[in-house]
Amino acid sequence: MSRYYKIIFMIPIFMMLSCGEDKEIIAPDLKQGEIKITTDNEIYYWRKNSGYKILTINGNLQNNSNKSYLSNVGDNYGSTDFIFFARGSDGNLEKYNSIENKWYEEDELLGFLIEGTSSKEIESSRIYHINAALYIDTLRYPNEIGKYRLRIDYYDILDEAKIFPFHDYSNVFEIR
Repeated sequence: MSRYYKIIFMIPIFMMLSCGEDKEIIAPDLKQGEIKITTDNEIYYWRKNSGYKILTINGNLQNNSNKSYLSNVGDNYGSTDFIFFARGSDGNLEKYNSIENKWYEEDELLGFLIEGTSSKEIESSRIYHINAALYIDTLRYPNEIGKYRLRIDYYDILDEAKIFPFHDYSNVFEIR
């Protein structure tokens, strides 16, 4: 069979696979439990600062596996001990919607990093300090409270294309 016919044959199969019901796409091997994230507190409080509210979530991240992974996070200008969760990185903040019983990404609350993010190796059996700085404009978000968690997306070192991220989550904490 020529290469041209193989491609035409594969297109309908791909379309059948991708045109089903709207379902959440989950990587076949999530590696959940490989990385443990714990926050220092179970309850955080917004502090007023000019026209903004701010708070900082600190904690630890530990790679419990026997292999290293990569994640695009803030690293405090190349520090080996810190991982920063920030907007546009693989360190995410999620909010719980109790009406729908679902978690949603809350990217707008995470701060930016001046130094940007980079691909950081999360070494096997290593503990890192984490930091997630949150801020909101009180005019746009006068009362942003609820249950939250941190999520880190990470990749196998051999997955150079970074196609299938693995995910792990922190404990649930409350913001008041």
